[in-house]
Amino acid sequence: MAIDDNQVEIVLSDIYLGETLGNASIKARCTMVVIGDEIELAGSTSLSLGGFSYNAIPVTGEVNDKVLELTIALPGCEVEYEGVKTK
Repeated sequence: MAIDDNQVEIVLSDIYLGETLGNASIKARCTMVVIGDEIELAGSTSLSLGGFSYNAIPVTGEVNDKVLELTIALPGCEVEYEGVKTK
């Protein structure tokens, strides 16, 4: 969802992050930079997983056509997500 001309909010609901971490919903506010047909994203999110809270988790990615590739840098591991915008 666009917030303004250079910021977007990305919401991923009930994403499975593996047996140890379980499910999480991710809401990240990212700055976007348009380079040709591609949009680069950089921002951060806060998460609660397994009874722990994490703040300022880096989120980076890109959008090409309607395909979103996103990397969430959790402590000790990176979660990579790829999806297609349907709405």
